[in-house]
Parts: sequence; structure tokens; C-alpha cells
Amino acid sequence: MNIKNPIIKKVLIIILIPLAIFLLLIIYTAGKNIWGGYKWQKATEEFQESLERPYKEDVYGGKTPEETWTMFLDTLKKGDLELASKYYDAGHQDKAKEWLEKLKQNDELEQTIKEMEGLRKSERKSLENQANYYYNYYDQEFKQELSSIIIFYFNPYTKVWKIIW
Repeated sequence: MNIKNPIIKKVLIIILIPLAIFLLLIIYTAGKNIWGGYKWQKATEEFQESLERPYKEDVYGGKTPEETWTMFLDTLKKGDLELASKYYDAGHQDKAKEWLEKLKQNDELEQTIKEMEGLRKSERKSLENQANYYYNYYDQEFKQELSSIIIFYFNPYTKVWKIIW
């Protein structure tokens, strides 16, 4: 296309150059937004994986809540508090270990194990993939028998029952 009229040439240059710059800016902005969205999605997936990883690697537990409880008590009786705490769900293992160590330091572990052996299923309706149990214990401060609820949940990643608390 050979344009000989200088006015038309100037008008085309005035229109085409800004239009080309505008189109390049749109392409750049769209590309930047797409790349930012991709990076955000990747970061979200990595974060989600970091949250799920402890549950995917958590293999301590039984096929039933009762089996998990038996394994937990057997480990406690052997004095392995580290292993016993692994029968709790991944989010409560550190807290469980601290509690068990405190019981041992206060010479209350053996009595607590005896009380825990009386685990019974609760009549309370459970949520899906959860089971409610309880055991009775004697509270020295209040001089009466009380109940302690034990909630189990089914870990869908490793297919074992875990103690929540």
C-alpha cells in the first residue's frame, strides 16, 4: 500500500502508532495478570499440600477407634510417650505429648491408664467420620467421678482412626 497524500500519511501515523502502543500495553497487562494468577494458583496448591502433608504421612492408628485406643494404651503402658502421642491427630500430637509427660512427672500416668481402660462408646450422635467415646475418672479436687470425652476421627488419607482429644 503506497500512500502518496502526506495528510493521510500523518493521520495514519497519528492513529496507528498510539493504537499499536495501546494494543501492546493490553497484551502486556493481560500476560502479566495471567502469569500472576498462575503463580498465585501454584502458591495456593503448595500451601494446601503443606497443610495436608502431615495427615497424608500419619499412619499411626487402627482400623477402628477401639483398635487405635488399644494401641495407644499398650504404648503408654510401655512408657513410650513419644509413640503414644502419635495416635493423636497431627494437629494435637505436640499437645498430647506435653500432657502425657506432665502426667508422668506428677506420677499420675499409671492411674490415668487404669481409668482410660474403661473406654465406652457414647450414645451421643457423631459427625461423619467421627466417633465419640468416654471414660470415667475420679477427680481428687471435686471428690467425685467425672467423664472425659474422647473423640476419634477417620483419617481419609491413611485410612486409620486417630484420637482428636
